[in-house]
Amino acid sequence: MNNKNKKLFFHYTKGIKNFKTYIRNKKIYYEKIIKYILKKENYKKYRMNYIFCDKVHMIILNNNIFKKKISTDVISINYCNYYNKILIGDVYICLQSTYENSLYYQVDFSYEILRNIIHGTLHILGYSDNNEYYRNIMLKKQNKYIIKYIYKYIINIEK
Repeated sequence: MNNKNKKLFFHYTKGIKNFKTYIRNKKIYYEKIIKYILKKENYKKYRMNYIFCDKVHMIILNNNIFKKKISTDVISINYCNYYNKILIGDVYICLQSTYENSLYYQVDFSYEILRNIIHGTLHILGYSDNNEYYRNIMLKKQNKYIIKYIYKYIINIEK
């Protein structure tokens, strides 16, 4: 498979200056888990953008797409080209909301970013959480990939 068909991009909006270095330092691990998920879900061609943004950006995006004037931690937009079997999508992650959620749920900030990356990726792959049945399916898949990431990249790094 040609690498030109496998593209991951990370972008940062202006309002996240304090978080930018943090994300860049962990980018290689985030890329690995994303590629692992896409491989396991049988996608060989993809172009995915992960946009790390601030609350203002997320509120505008959430209002434009869902008509909700609030921030959220992650929004996924699927642009899939099913004719060419290419997975195309944008995953927006609000780092301020993610940080607040990490405090609220008493989990590490990097764990919460990982959860949002995986959650957003699963949405691009077509998983839904709009009712309890689908939410449970998606949550099981999400937790499976989080555990895989922790064992493969965190525990192995510390050895």
